[in-house]
Amino acid sequence: MSVESKTCTKCGEVKPFDEFCKAAGRRYGLKSQCKICTNSSIRRARTAYREKYKAASREHYAANREVMTARARRRYYSNMDKVQAKRAVRSAIESGSLTRGSCEVCGAVDNIHGHHDSYAEEHWLNVRWLCAMHHGRHHASTAAVKSEDMQCLL
Repeated sequence: MSVESKTCTKCGEVKPFDEFCKAAGRRYGLKSQCKICTNSSIRRARTAYREKYKAASREHYAANREVMTARARRRYYSNMDKVQAKRAVRSAIESGSLTRGSCEVCGAVDNIHGHHDSYAEEHWLNVRWLCAMHHGRHHASTAAVKSEDMQCLL
């Protein structure tokens, strides 16, 4: 086993470091389970204790209602161009002037998102159809590129 990989304690597979979540204070600064096993454990726990999680969420919201609504309001008004573009796409789909396509990466037809490359008003209906997974990956990769660009400026 090389120093750039480790064995998942759940599935027993040897995987590269980038397939493990970070955990300060742990060996190599990584969790002992890979991301896939960690996510499946979390999913099982959330399913098993669904009511407990819902109650905790309601309590947190009740205790922090003003802060959370203020944060949501700031996010809404600071992203008004995105809100309007999303509304335009939803309205066009409902009226039939725009049809939801399949994912341009994998061809999936379920849980399809319309990705805007530009939020300028003239581009509101110019969307790329991506499944939720590829849409998330696209944003994660563009965020990493922006982060690298910012490091170059320092």
